[in-house]
Order: sequence, then C-alpha cells, then structure tokens
Amino acid sequence: MAYKTPGVYIKEVALFPPSVAQVETAVPAFVGYTEKAADPNGKSLAGVPARIKSLVEFQSLFGGEYVPTSYKVVVESAAANSLVSVAPDKRFYLFDALRQFYDNGGGNCYIVSVGSYDEAIDFDSLKGGLDRLKKVDEPTLLLSPDAVGLRDSLDKPDLAGFTDLQKELLTQCATLQDRFAILDILEGQLAEDVSNKPISNFRDTIGINNLSYGAAYYPWIVTSYSYDISFRQLHFYDKSDLLTEILNYIPYARNDAEKGLVSALAVNLADTNATINITDSSLNKTRLLREGISHLKGLLSGYQAKIAANTALVTNMTAYLNLLAGIVLSFKNAESQSLAGSGYRKEIDSIKSDAALVAAIVALVAVEKNPKTVANTVSTRTDTVVAALYKPLETDWLGGKTVATVLADATAFTANSAGCLSIINKLAGSVTTILDAYQRLLDAALHFEVEAEEAVFAGHLFFGGVRDKIVEYLRTIPPSGSVAGIYSAVDYSRGVWKAPANVSINSIVGPAVKIDSRDQEDLNVHTTGKSVNAIRAFTGKGTLVWGARTLAGNDNEWRYVPVRRFFIMVEESTKKASEPFVFESNDANTWVKVRAMIENFLILQWRAGALQGAKPNEAFYVRVGLNETMTAQDILEGYMIIEIGMAVVRPAEFIILRFSHKMLSGG
Repeated sequence: MAYKTPGVYIKEVALFPPSVAQVETAVPAFVGYTEKAADPNGKSLAGVPARIKSLVEFQSLFGGEYVPTSYKVVVESAAANSLVSVAPDKRFYLFDALRQFYDNGGGNCYIVSVGSYDEAIDFDSLKGGLDRLKKVDEPTLLLSPDAVGLRDSLDKPDLAGFTDLQKELLTQCATLQDRFAILDILEGQLAEDVSNKPISNFRDTIGINNLSYGAAYYPWIVTSYSYDISFRQLHFYDKSDLLTEILNYIPYARNDAEKGLVSALAVNLADTNATINITDSSLNKTRLLREGISHLKGLLSGYQAKIAANTALVTNMTAYLNLLAGIVLSFKNAESQSLAGSGYRKEIDSIKSDAALVAAIVALVAVEKNPKTVANTVSTRTDTVVAALYKPLETDWLGGKTVATVLADATAFTANSAGCLSIINKLAGSVTTILDAYQRLLDAALHFEVEAEEAVFAGHLFFGGVRDKIVEYLRTIPPSGSVAGIYSAVDYSRGVWKAPANVSINSIVGPAVKIDSRDQEDLNVHTTGKSVNAIRAFTGKGTLVWGARTLAGNDNEWRYVPVRRFFIMVEESTKKASEPFVFESNDANTWVKVRAMIENFLILQWRAGALQGAKPNEAFYVRVGLNETMTAQDILEGYMIIEIGMAVVRPAEFIILRFSHKMLSGG
C-alpha cells in the first residue's frame, strides 16, 4: 500500500491459520433400479445422482418397492406336492436396502436410478450409473445391492458380471481416494459347503487390486418387513415339467366359499378380456384390481383422444363400447358366481338395487341399439351381436326390461369423428354412474378376496407353506444397506475411527445363514489374505456385525475398516482446507500457517480418541519446509510438500484374558 497523504492508516494482519472442516464420512451412494425417477416438476432423474435425506423423499422421487406380478411355485407332484422352490418374476433389492439403511441410522445419501422395474438388471446400466458418481464429490460410500440380481444367458447368477462390477466399485474408490466400497457376496444367502461356494467364488474372482478400499459382508440377512401375497400371483409347476402349469386353487379349496372366491374373482369379475375379447394387453386383472376405475378411465380417455384425433375411428369406437359392455356384464358375472347369502352377494344386491345404475345401463343399451352407433363400429358388430352381448343383463339389471324392449336412442349420430364424439358425450353421465358402481364392486371383491385368502393361507397347510416360503424369499436381502446405516450411526455417535462392529442390526429376523466361531475363522483370517466380515446371531444379543476388516486382511497398514476410512476423512478434509493456499507464496510464512492448520485439526481428532498417544507429538506429526520435506528444486518447480503421520487407534479385535493358578502363600 502506498502512503502519500499524511494521516493514520490501519492494516489488519492475519495471524490465525484457517481451520480444517471435517468432511462428512457416511454419505452412501446407492446404484440400482427404481419404480420411477422424476422430480416434482416431472423432470427425469434417470441416471442422475440425486441427494435425499429420508425414505419419504425417496418414495416421492423414485417410487416404492417392486410388487411381483407372479410367483413361480415349483412342487413335486410325485412327493405329495411337496414344495421345491419359489421365485418371483423379478426381484429388485435397492428399495429394501434403503429401508435397512434408514432403519439402522442412515441419513443423507445419493440415489442413482439406472432403470425402472420394467427392465432386467443389466451390467452396463449399473456400471453407467456408477460412472456418473465419479463427478460427484460428496459420496463417501459406494454400494449396489441390485448387482446380486445379475443373471447370465442361462438365467443363473452372473458371477463374472457381478465381480466385474465389484471391481469397478473398488477401482473408483482407489482412483478418487475419497470413498469406500461396501460389497455384498453373490448368493450370500447360501451356506458355504460342498454344493455352494459363495465365499470361495468371491475370493477367487475379486482379484488383488485396491482391496483396502472395500469390505465385504456375509451372510445375507432376513428382514422383518411384511409383504402382501395374493393367490392370483401364484403359478404352480411340477418339478418334472416346468412348462406345464399343473395346479390350480379349486382342487385345494376346502369349501364352496373358497371355490366361489376363485371362480368369481380370479376369473369372471375382472377378466373382461375373456368376456368381450378386448385385445388391449394393458387391461388385466392385476392392474384392474390394484388401480380400480382409474385404470379404466385411462383406457376410455385414450380411446376418446384417438377418436378426437380422427385416428382409426371404427376400431377405437368399437373398443370404447366393448370396454363399457365388459364392465356392465361383470356385474352379472359376479352375481352369477357369488354364493347366495354371502357378504359379497349382499354387496352385489345392494349395487343392483341402485336405480341410477340401472337407468345408466339401460341408457347404454339404448345408445348401443342405435343404428347410427352400430354404423360407427366394426362391421361384425351387428344389431344381432349387440342384442346377444347384453342379453345376460335381462331383466333384473335392466329394470325389468329385455334388450328387445329397451327403446333405441333416436339421436342422429354421424359416421365421422364428430359423430363418434357425440356418442361418447351422450354416454358421459351413464359412464360416470357405471364406473362408480364398478368401483364398489371392485372394493367388495378386494375385501372379501383378502378375507378369504387369509383364511386359506392360515388354515391350509400347503398354501400356508407357500406363502411363508415366498415371504422368506422376499425378506432375504444382501446386507450392504444395513451396513451403510451402521457406518452412518457409528460415525455420528462415536466417530469414523470407531470400528462399525459389535453393533446389532435393526428390523431383521436374523442372518440367512447361521455361522459360529469355527465358521468365522476362515472368513476373518484366510490364506488368500481376503477377509470377509461376518454377520452373526448371538443368544441374548440379537444379530451383530462381527467384523471390521477390509478385504486386505493381511495388510498391517490397511487391515481395518476404521483405519482406512479415518485416513480417507483426514486426507479429504486437509485437501479441501489446503486449496486456498494454491498460488500462495511458497515460503516459511505459508508453511507455518499450513502446519498450524493441520496440527489444530489433528489435535481435535486426538482429543476425540481417534489417535493413540499420551501427548499430541506421540499421536501425529506434520512436517513441511525447506530441507525437511522439500528441496530447493521442489520450491522452484512450485511444489509445497506436506508430510503427515498419524498413529490411528485400531480395534481390539482379539481380547485375551490370561488366567493362572496362584499358590497359597504362608502368613
């Protein structure tokens, strides 16, 4: 500053060094498949790393869990229909892993949705989502629970693809040096034995690179989450011929009520495809019962939109009217199949007594009988076909009339788009009334179906066993999400330097495979040097994470998870704090500030218990300076080299109590 005018000048001199702000240590990134991926404004989040802070926020952005359309239940008919296996049509793990993350203390995390539930789990998609995380700085943990669902060309677990993805996780962690991988074991729900080799396969294929940047956990866990299983989802097959469906519910029904349930609900009530031969594949029983009339309204609106756009008028007009016919015929079908005196029949009788509904059905038949309406439909839909279509409704669903005595509507509809829209407008009031009544029918069907299904599952040994087996299958998931939650909880309550072990897992029944101390010997210490952390059930304690080793189990420097993660935290924190010194003068003044800044940060870590030593100089050192960490040539080339050494605390993995006999002394 040039002083030219006489006076008093103030110049502030910065003496205090800047501080090091500790980076977050437990911000996992989940890579996998979700129901949807869109923000509240409808903008796609597919492939975009999105930061969330709760399961509720996840559900608003990415949807809920996958609900299987069907389950393949394999039985052996030659052995009294004994249960062999169960499997859903698809299985995705990210949602349940995220539930476990939050149930076990998780907080902020990132989600990378690489596809929807309509797709199959794919290696390239998962790798693409993982690559997206390279440019995001905040994540400190990487995991991909859906990777265990990779399948090969023979529909077997894809060990090669799974291992390649695990290697990608480790490589990214080692390259960026600011994150750590939590790895699952493929088929970790199976015990290691002569037939199954989940641990051996993992060790044989994972390689030897970057092992200190990840930890693996075994076995999988069985959660306590509940799942609704409907009989309509079950498809039974004989072990000897998996292409032939051999079982259905009727032979196993114990009474007429159960038989009526299936024949009325699972066949006639919702299966309007079979009734009126609609070719629209989106109309199916599962969607109809799950989504109710909103699904039907969507179909009707779709036909109307095509008609308004003058697209395939005859085809879409026919489909529109056929759908309405199928809906009103379902009232009669449900009545015919339900048992007299049952609660379901009483609800149907109540619907039938609704004068507004009967009038709406009569109005629909009247419009259908209009020759101008027939002229706007396919040529095969003649007056005779229309009359036969509605004949089952005579006479109680038509207010005592027959189809022949219902007067045809006299409106003069034209054979064009405007005429078709006139038909739709004419029916608007009737459609609303019919759909409202149909929703009542669906609600009643669901109520009595669930009631009857519960009785069947609870009282029938075979079907009860099928449901229990399916629920157990769905509850069994890889443990990476649970472990990520434990990392987060331990980091928050103690610190990243505390081993995330000897901690119970919440919301689970137990491990999928029970292991003991002898089993764990080969997991913890193995000739390959690759440690796998055990999840074990202890009497009176519950299920605990009983290991804290990285995959580099023989590495004395990086053997333990908390040591590697603490170094990652310090490295990343000091790196960010040192960035303001880039292009500062490379002299003693700067060196003193940098050293003081880092020493102050490490003193706080020492006081928190992260570093060993009775005094700070026993716990760490920070060196920087000419002839100490740099040569004159280094300074000329612009290098400021800082050397940091830390005596990080290590977990007491083996506590040895020594006992000996003491001789009685005289006296």
